[in-house]
Amino acid sequence: MNHWVHKSAILAGVVNGEPARALCGVIFVPSSQGGGSTEDTTASLCLPCQSVYAGLPS
Repeated sequence: MNHWVHKSAILAGVVNGEPARALCGVIFVPSSQGGGSTEDTTASLCLPCQSVYAGLPS
C-alpha cells in the first residue's frame, strides 16, 4: 500500500529509521525498498490518503 507522506519524513525514515505519519494517520518507517514509484502498478494507493490530499489547498 502506498501512502502520502511529506518528503522530509520519507528522507528521515530512510536515512535515520524515524517513523513517518501518512495523511491517513498510519505510522510506519519508510524504507528505500518500499515501492514508492508512482509508476508501480502492483502497489495500491491508500484511498484515505488520496481523499485528504485532494482536499489540501494547492
